[in-house]
Amino acid sequence: MTPAARITCISFALITGLVSCAGKKIQDDVIPFERDPKQASVEAAWAKKTPGIITDLNLARDAGSFLVTTRPDFDVEGAPRDYLVSLYSGEGGKLWSNAVPYQVKSQDIARDASLSVIVTYNNELTAWDAAGKKVWMAASVCRPHVLASQRKVVCFHDDDAQPETAFDVFDWNGTKLSSFPIKNDALSMKISADEKNLTLGLTRGQIMRFTVGAEKPVWQKKVSGEIADLAVTDGMTPRVAVLHGTPRIGQKIAWLDENGKILAEVKPSVHLTQVEVAADGHSLYGYGNSPKGQYLVLFEASDTGLVEKWRRGDARFADYATPMSVTGELALIGFEDFSTGTRRSRLLAFTPEGKVRWSVPLKTDEGAYLYAQTFSPARSLLGVGTDDSMLVGYRIDSAAGR
Repeated sequence: MTPAARITCISFALITGLVSCAGKKIQDDVIPFERDPKQASVEAAWAKKTPGIITDLNLARDAGSFLVTTRPDFDVEGAPRDYLVSLYSGEGGKLWSNAVPYQVKSQDIARDASLSVIVTYNNELTAWDAAGKKVWMAASVCRPHVLASQRKVVCFHDDDAQPETAFDVFDWNGTKLSSFPIKNDALSMKISADEKNLTLGLTRGQIMRFTVGAEKPVWQKKVSGEIADLAVTDGMTPRVAVLHGTPRIGQKIAWLDENGKILAEVKPSVHLTQVEVAADGHSLYGYGNSPKGQYLVLFEASDTGLVEKWRRGDARFADYATPMSVTGELALIGFEDFSTGTRRSRLLAFTPEGKVRWSVPLKTDEGAYLYAQTFSPARSLLGVGTDDSMLVGYRIDSAAGR
């Protein structure tokens, strides 16, 4: 083993707490949930110590490359002092890296890695091509969504941005095509996996659905209370799920048809902060981490009802929780297990049956929390970033995501 390989091996062992190194299959310890019979194996492909603290991580799902941004670790004397935006291949090689003058607030990358876009805290929107060449800049404070199939960038104006605009639409060359004006503040925006449908949640329970690229909404609807999150399905007749509620009544999830009609509602059994739709278009995953615990819940929706099917989790809240991500049929959550009396962290992939398809243990007793994760079923590729500046690439066998 070369010195460089030994460093990678040691880094991998430190982050996972396992003695196996890159290229070895991972055997997780006992998990507090039932395993799926189609258990997928996880192989550690590579591990990198990034030149700074990882703040954002995105995966070009078709190209299999990782967009990573880091900020300087000012507590380490002599450490690099650059804010960096870098692209890594699925094999862990650095394809390009660019320094930026300010910390990155938000970022995204096209599915084919043809365009990478960031927004920095000085309100600059910057785009690079596949080779890392800067191709355009614009003044904006938003959260970008790069849509390769549409050759557009949709920039959501969250609560840090100008309240009179919900989102801007740029073409592939950085020309602003449109802006959608609003009177109420925007709370949440989701775009369907096929990049065709957009749904928007505003204050006072207002919901709008758009076809991506259209300047006016297909429909508008109002629900009770405030909107915590929402999601939209693929296709020409998309459904919309809305998590909303009031302090007096509590939370509800509403299931709306392609015309904005509420087909069904259900009260979640636990407090949720996020809702996503699975690839089948009718399985809804809800996730929440609060003082009452960390939970993943599955709902099944139809034109006649919305039913909570199962709940997995723990009554003890997680010290740090990343957002849930749903790819294909799988829901990925960071889960902290305290059954042994000490914190054990892992990344779990749940099936619609509530079973664990695969899991990745993380050694966290020395302060390394799961910070970011991204997964591509098409590439069987998983990327994990932790707050000790480690970036690890995993290969999931062919059973994952089916």
